[in-house]
Amino acid sequence: MMTTIAPPDLRRSVKRFDRQLLDGSRLLNIFGSNGLQPTLLPDLGTLITRTGDVRLLDQALRATVQAEGMWASAFNIAVSSVTTLDWELTGDVPLRNKQAREILEYVPYIKMMELLATDYLGTNNGCFAEILKASSARGSRILGLDHLDSAYCARTGDPENPVIYTDTLGAEHLLRYDQVLELVDQPLASRDALGRGICAAHRAYTYIRKLATIETYIIEKVGGKRPLAIYLVSNMSNAALASGVATATADVHDLRDPDYIPSAQAFMGALVIPTISDADVAIAKIDLAGLPDGFNEQSEWSKALLAYAKALGLDPQDVSGPITGVALGTGKQSEVLHNKATGYGIGAFKAKFKAALREKVLPNSVVFTFSESDAARKQAEAALTKTRTEIVTAQLAATIITVDQARQMLVDLGDLPEQFLTAPDTTPDLSVASDDARGTGEVHNADTTATASE
Repeated sequence: MMTTIAPPDLRRSVKRFDRQLLDGSRLLNIFGSNGLQPTLLPDLGTLITRTGDVRLLDQALRATVQAEGMWASAFNIAVSSVTTLDWELTGDVPLRNKQAREILEYVPYIKMMELLATDYLGTNNGCFAEILKASSARGSRILGLDHLDSAYCARTGDPENPVIYTDTLGAEHLLRYDQVLELVDQPLASRDALGRGICAAHRAYTYIRKLATIETYIIEKVGGKRPLAIYLVSNMSNAALASGVATATADVHDLRDPDYIPSAQAFMGALVIPTISDADVAIAKIDLAGLPDGFNEQSEWSKALLAYAKALGLDPQDVSGPITGVALGTGKQSEVLHNKATGYGIGAFKAKFKAALREKVLPNSVVFTFSESDAARKQAEAALTKTRTEIVTAQLAATIITVDQARQMLVDLGDLPEQFLTAPDTTPDLSVASDDARGTGEVHNADTTATASE
């Protein structure tokens, strides 16, 4: 019997009116009616100077995934690296674990994470999620999370009421600190920034715009759909030239007309326009667009793809393949680059999302973690455990420590469970780690119940 999943109850959400519109044209267009052509990305400095509207900046940054194909692919890899990860809830109270899972799955988790990661990497305003509650009271029970479109979230600079959300009917909703979860990449320290930052698309924008422009130039040059130069022609009438161009661009000639005489002839890919005058035809060329002298397309692509990877927090090999000229084996190179990339870009998003859940959303004593289930990580953990065990074994063999002390050390390192101790714990862990649940001490060695994303 197939189970029917009921949709989330959004009657108290600020988005409750968003689902009542069938006509998409009624959506608010805060960026004007002209929009942006995907292949003509504007200069960001000029955009801000002329308009003074930072929302237009985010509109341009969002357009980057439509303007340049390799950036769109790299962007998708970064977003997918979050949505395809399993997750785990750990705590010593099974009921609280169950409640936490219901919160994360109240709105489809993968869809929500995909939208949050997209806004985080693609807008300077960052990403937003409404904390859905049973009522508007501050201490009301939390039901779940739901993504809010960053374009309709205005930052106020007020810590108590940080966000104003504008729904599709134009009504504004002031959100308290406990009603919204917001994350931003590389936040600016300026008070006037109101919590905005510098996203991955902004960091890589120069390269995105350059490659998009180059590709557009090549396509238009090959297709002949755009004037790339001005030719000044003397000793030829405008009528003769216009007639020849018209002949070249005509789709069908009326060959059935016996009196039809084309004003130009096509030969081996060239257009030949005859002239009657005895004077020499002179031509002067003025280039409107072109590639610079010494242009190296492969070099430009390599620099751009490396910039994409660094901006998004990806292993460069995921974007462009193995890096040549590096004195490392492919496996070792991948490990080094992966470890470097985990602290910024999409890696920072994961860390900030976990911290926000711990601070605002999850019940006390419940810890959310992403399950990095790849074989390379498990192999690295096994190698580290083996090294620590060998060190303790060597100290035991040298009679530096006793058997009980050796067992105590391995328990403290997390390599043995606390139940293996045959004597009272002589070195209790009184530290508090950054990923510990609120209201608890260290729970990693405790007998916990985990709830996986499956």
